[in-house]
Amino acid sequence: MFNQILRAKNALIAIDSSSLFHEQLRLLAGRGESFAENGTVVIAAMSRADLNALGRNFDNENAILELDSRLDTHERKRIDFVTSPLGYQKWSPRSSILDNIFSIAKSPISIAALNSGSNLSMKIQSASLNWSLTQAGKLHFMGIYYLAVRHRMYSRAVRALAKSQNSAYLSDTLAEEIARVWQPFVEIEDTDPSSKKAENSDTALVSNSFAWLCLAIRSLSEKAGANESAALIAELFSAMNAVDSGAFDLILYDNLNAVYEVSDRNRSDWRGAVIRKVYENLAVTLSAAPDYWLQRAKAIYYISNVPDELRVAAAYCEKGIVERAVKKTWANAKLTKANILGKLCSITQYKNDEDLFAALEAYRAAIEDSHLNQTYIDELLAKSKNGRHYMSKLAAAAKGRAAFLDVRDTILELDRYLQ
Repeated sequence: MFNQILRAKNALIAIDSSSLFHEQLRLLAGRGESFAENGTVVIAAMSRADLNALGRNFDNENAILELDSRLDTHERKRIDFVTSPLGYQKWSPRSSILDNIFSIAKSPISIAALNSGSNLSMKIQSASLNWSLTQAGKLHFMGIYYLAVRHRMYSRAVRALAKSQNSAYLSDTLAEEIARVWQPFVEIEDTDPSSKKAENSDTALVSNSFAWLCLAIRSLSEKAGANESAALIAELFSAMNAVDSGAFDLILYDNLNAVYEVSDRNRSDWRGAVIRKVYENLAVTLSAAPDYWLQRAKAIYYISNVPDELRVAAAYCEKGIVERAVKKTWANAKLTKANILGKLCSITQYKNDEDLFAALEAYRAAIEDSHLNQTYIDELLAKSKNGRHYMSKLAAAAKGRAAFLDVRDTILELDRYLQ
């Protein structure tokens, strides 16, 4: 069939992505003049990784048409016209094509109609089955986790990662291999001149879909186990902290939770085990960083319902309060401590006066400078599902107790703030 393509005359031939081997693509790219003589046009859909693999022999830039990763309004309306009557949510204009496909693919509507998963899900399953905890496998895991959180990984960071795992010899091929295995969710592209200079990087790995990468990470984590997955994330942070000013994003609770978010409640304990272990592994390295203790406290707040663990989390917040780090961390730590103690009182049904006193004082401290930082405090409370609820319940529980007469002013202050 390939030979027929090369001999065809006056034809229009379309080739889907991943339908040809690299050598066949190279051969096609070098036959432009022959095709022109035969009056034939060949359209080949391919990822950027495949395009880069063609090498410098393909120098006809006018023959490259790059498709946008998002659909325009007209395209979305045409899709919604077909899918909405079937019960699907509308196509999200803010999400990439791949992320929208992920939402459609995981819908019970699709699963019931197809009686199977999507081909893209199967691609991840296949790549995961072939993955193992070899040195290269660990690098793949860390690379796609980095991309899920940071979205773009410059070749400088790839080199640093390989070196940190005593695999410097893989530096030149690691990015290309990650892009090859995990396409179309990951691509490799040349950097623009300014990025090339600023990042000392000729290329960058790019995430095409947060949702699919998270699925891939969770699939690999299930094979590796919670402890090994957490160890790899901690090692990734340590390696990137020296070369990436945004490395701390890799261990933010919100990002860890987003990557390991699961709809199945039976998997929530496993997710918690990964997140807890990440912070445990970094305790020695980041013991002097108030932000680290704040993130660790937030993790316990959202994951745990154990009273003693919540008391420990409140103590962690003190690292960000007493040491008064940057203003945002300081304010966040004060309110996080208050919410932790509010949750603690709720779990223990407001029976412990000592916990109740501590929670009331923590909320008072969190809002005492609200006239200076009103917007920030309000935003944090709004983001918390139970922040205002805890405050309201605390005030109501304390009002009817003689033991709390000495803190009436604090109770009234919380009431005024809640109005």
